[in-house]
Amino acid sequence: MKAGVLALYRAPGVEPGLLQLQDAHGVSIPLLLWAGWLGTRSVTLAQLPEAELRHLLGWEKQTVGPLRSLRRRLKAELEDQPSLAALREQIKACEQQAEWWLLQQLAALPLETGELCPLTLCLRFAGIDECEPIGALRAAIGARLNSQQQVS
Repeated sequence: MKAGVLALYRAPGVEPGLLQLQDAHGVSIPLLLWAGWLGTRSVTLAQLPEAELRHLLGWEKQTVGPLRSLRRRLKAELEDQPSLAALREQIKACEQQAEWWLLQQLAALPLETGELCPLTLCLRFAGIDECEPIGALRAAIGARLNSQQQVS
């Protein structure tokens, strides 16, 4: 899963688009990457496990959110306090580890297969309309699917 998620995140336009959605709308990047990863595996759903998602996203807000805020605050202070760089990197590592834990929990959720696109369902769940930043993620999903089909 990790390699697939990283490939999506590193695809052209995906990282800045997801960061924009996170900053502007509070959207969970791990949630969208999980949905994208499902899409690259041609998984379609009947519905989302919403209760479980609420629980996991609540954990993210309480755990990852404060780490992210602290990391960003320290970045702003680096110019005046360069000695904070090592501490900021440790906090960044903790933030990333917490996000990977969350992705693993999402990947372990029981899913009911159906005919609906996981990314579309997650956008609806998050209260976000289809928008330009999502276009890059959809393109990356399509590119991964095309490359997998060419291999088979």
